[in-house]
Amino acid sequence: RRFEVSFGGLQEGPLEGQGGWQIFGSGIGIEVVAEGRSGDYDPRAVAQGFGSDCWAGIWHGLVLDPNKNIVMQVDARLPQPLQDNSFFEVYLNRGNVHADHAFGMGIVGGREGGEPDQVGVRRDSAGPRVLTSARLVPGHWYRLRLVVPAGSNRARMFLYDLTAGETEFRQLTCADGAAETVITSGESWSPPLAELDALVLRLGGGAQVASVLIHNGDAE
Repeated sequence: RRFEVSFGGLQEGPLEGQGGWQIFGSGIGIEVVAEGRSGDYDPRAVAQGFGSDCWAGIWHGLVLDPNKNIVMQVDARLPQPLQDNSFFEVYLNRGNVHADHAFGMGIVGGREGGEPDQVGVRRDSAGPRVLTSARLVPGHWYRLRLVVPAGSNRARMFLYDLTAGETEFRQLTCADGAAETVITSGESWSPPLAELDALVLRLGGGAQVASVLIHNGDAE
């Protein structure tokens, strides 16, 4: 119960049509670009949003079980200097459909989430963004992790700074000081977790993503 995707083996140029990625939504497409070492982290090739609102989707092939732990993880970077609309968002989705009712939970960072350097989560059904107190250093690569324990509708966020050489996750608190947040917009998952068969990447203003992981099991 694991899906992992990176861009290191893809060719520079449009992401759509490479490695199973498809056009998603009506925005400008995402590009694959070469990226050099940042500290000890060497992402090689990455996905980058050159426009203000860029989308791509991919089938992940998992049938998510709510009775097992769910982990979403992304390696992401905000550009230095920040642009007016620099952000990254990674979502679960049903059917590669560009509509609020088809979106599951997501990891968000940058301007679209509120503050230009903030990170947080988004509730399902394209619900509100719940921001943490963490601030991202522009130009640094971060590994961000969202964890939903088995049988729960609450999530915790973790990160570490890859560029700075950190190797262990630290837990983030929500902007209101809470250690976790409800990740569903209603009382139950909408769409149901088992129907979330796609992964959606949304980038803007030069933000980059190097890899994405989904894990659904007892440990990760």
